[in-house]
Amino acid sequence: MAVKELSAEMVEELQDAVAAWLQMAIVKMKKNAADKKLNNTGESIQSIAGRMVSMDDGQIEVLIDFKNSARFADYRKNVQYSKLPPVDLLTEWVLSKGIGKFKYIPGYKNSNKRLVDTVAARRIAWGVAVKRYEKGFGRRKPWFAKLMYGPLIAQLIQTSIDVIGTSSTKLFDYNLDKEIG
Repeated sequence: MAVKELSAEMVEELQDAVAAWLQMAIVKMKKNAADKKLNNTGESIQSIAGRMVSMDDGQIEVLIDFKNSARFADYRKNVQYSKLPPVDLLTEWVLSKGIGKFKYIPGYKNSNKRLVDTVAARRIAWGVAVKRYEKGFGRRKPWFAKLMYGPLIAQLIQTSIDVIGTSSTKLFDYNLDKEIG
């Protein structure tokens, strides 16, 4: 009497379940990274990808890759400047955002005097630079570790237990039928 040890059906079910989990995990990680404002260009978010490697002995390896810049954002602490941030770059940023997006132009609190856009942008940039120098900029909220090592791994474990559990009972029933019959 041949006793089945590892069901090919079980391995296939487990591979399908892990593949479905991986797709769901990638979607959730991309959404979480976007919600936590990981970056402005979207390059780090688009770099999040995963793949699954199946071994001959039934093991499944899940690999999730993304750019290092995305991981550094997870670790970054509140940055304190040792010198004033570059005002010229901040001026370009203010001009790209538009002067109208800022409520206050430093130096002209109660004045109706109209400034040239470049002068106004430079004043706003200086205000931003001084504020960043004093306070730094806020720490981003972790986007990967809390999600991955919390609910996503728990879902993977639960899915694996469900598939292995049902397959084990099928395997037990099959072996029992072979031994009795």
